[in-house]
Amino acid sequence: SLALQGRPEDAADQLAMLVEFARTDAERARLAVVHIEVLWTQLGRTGEGMRVAERAEAAITDPALRREVSARRSGLLLAGTGPGIAAEAALPLLSEADPRSASWLYLVAAYGLSRLGRVQEALDTAERGHAAATTLEPGDWYPWFYLFARCESLAHAGRFAEGEALAHEQYQQGLQDGSSEARAYFLWHLSRSVRERGHVRQAAHDAREAITLLHRLGRRGFEHSLRSQLALAFALAGDGPSATRALIAADALDVEQPQWSTTEHLAARAWTAVAEGRLAAARDLFLDSADAGERIGDLVGTSAALHDIARIGGAVQVRDRLARLAPALEGELILARVQHVDGLCAGDPEVLGESAGTFDRLGAALLAAEASADAAVAWRRAGRAQKADAELHRAGAFARDCEGAVTPALAPVASREQLTAAERETALLAVAGRTNREIAEELHLSVRTVDNRLQRIYAKLGISRRSDLAELVR
Repeated sequence: SLALQGRPEDAADQLAMLVEFARTDAERARLAVVHIEVLWTQLGRTGEGMRVAERAEAAITDPALRREVSARRSGLLLAGTGPGIAAEAALPLLSEADPRSASWLYLVAAYGLSRLGRVQEALDTAERGHAAATTLEPGDWYPWFYLFARCESLAHAGRFAEGEALAHEQYQQGLQDGSSEARAYFLWHLSRSVRERGHVRQAAHDAREAITLLHRLGRRGFEHSLRSQLALAFALAGDGPSATRALIAADALDVEQPQWSTTEHLAARAWTAVAEGRLAAARDLFLDSADAGERIGDLVGTSAALHDIARIGGAVQVRDRLARLAPALEGELILARVQHVDGLCAGDPEVLGESAGTFDRLGAALLAAEASADAAVAWRRAGRAQKADAELHRAGAFARDCEGAVTPALAPVASREQLTAAERETALLAVAGRTNREIAEELHLSVRTVDNRLQRIYAKLGISRRSDLAELVR
């Protein structure tokens, strides 16, 4: 009752006291499960929930009841340690699990496997979990959890349209059933592909609605993940101030960073830096995201972060690492990412154009627009103006589906062709309103060097003042 009244702190305190008076394994297991649920979903205290689970497992002698607590602990691993680690912990427990415990384990395993890039195994696991969950009593478990996991797996393989159709269908079902939680989960899925698809306004709308629903339910940990998604949508729309406010709001929740979304949270911070013109800082944050993904078993997050570095001008830096990672991931999306990076490194307009076509077929409109723009720059540098214009036309067609997304790759071709990477970064910082001294501090240069660099930029672009820069480099 306390938890449902929005008093999770009081609920956790009462549960901690009650467990000391538990007389049977059944009482101890039930109290531990509820305590874990409050600590994890409402307070975002994954570490404390893990300690509750470990103490309960040590005290419970009944194997079946102990397995029920162990199943919940695998969910805590998903939040506190990472999706890949959680999946590997959950899979061995399935052979002896009762239906209730198995339902939880299937979900953890399906979600973790999908983030490891083992898409078909994740889809099969989600299907088995859904079948098992439908045999339980109504209210014991929500079968739609597995449909959310299916949506995620489809998107990780680049099957965006399939995942989106299922998510829309289940969102409507959530409306009919009066389930705020189901609606929030499927809105979460719909907002997560903004990085590839570029539907920035719709993604922001979906994330805001999900945040409202989760806030009412008191789901702080999940709300944190959605606020990261909202920041990402704002950043890709070029709205750095709104992205920063969304990140501040996520931090204000005062929860432990959920590891199921840590790569996305770091990516949101990185794209916010991009929106502010701070490309060097963004590259460091994307690298942090890639490293975190490999550490926690989120290889999907790692591949996206490495590709993001290439998208903002660091293709050579990540090419070999992405190529080594690719065989571990299933689906066409990773192959298209590798092809795009290869084309950027080689400056090959035909390879870049082919990758744009693949991204378009997958429904990744933003990636398609960027790859086409990259091909146009490459054709222009090769002196093939007609082919460059054709790719620019195609990039524009793709970009119209992106609701005004703003990324460095979509900058006007003239500035991309003429400016060096260092000059582009300086120009973007100037457009973001930084003074020459602030630019110098950001790039670790002297003010005089920044002054000289800006003068070269003006000369190359045929302008005379800073106010003319915006429409040429954004």
